[in-house]
Amino acid sequence: MKVIIAGSRKWKDISAIRGLIIEFEFDHPKISEIVSGGADGADLIGEMLAREKGIPIKRFLPDWGRYGRAAGPMRNEQMAQYAEALLLAWDGISAGSLSMLKSAQRHNLPVYGSIRSVPL
Repeated sequence: MKVIIAGSRKWKDISAIRGLIIEFEFDHPKISEIVSGGADGADLIGEMLAREKGIPIKRFLPDWGRYGRAAGPMRNEQMAQYAEALLLAWDGISAGSLSMLKSAQRHNLPVYGSIRSVPL
């Protein structure tokens, strides 16, 4: 199963994302690929944990130079079209994470998350 791990750029809590992965794998088929937007914080933590588990990573990097501020939401749509689920580590504030959540909902992806008012 292709799973997006995304969230706030300031997110630092590795154990929360590790817990999301463990919880997800308990109820779902094996994760075959981690989908990442390549951003600091939750995205890169997800990539690190994927490497630890030997799970391949597919990156969708935004083209900021070409599309400006629209690049992030465009990337989120591409990831939501490609993947089968979203694990979201969100601080409850980040507009980019909210955009990813809305893209996932538009594409009927199951969403699992950890939301905190202050990222740890």
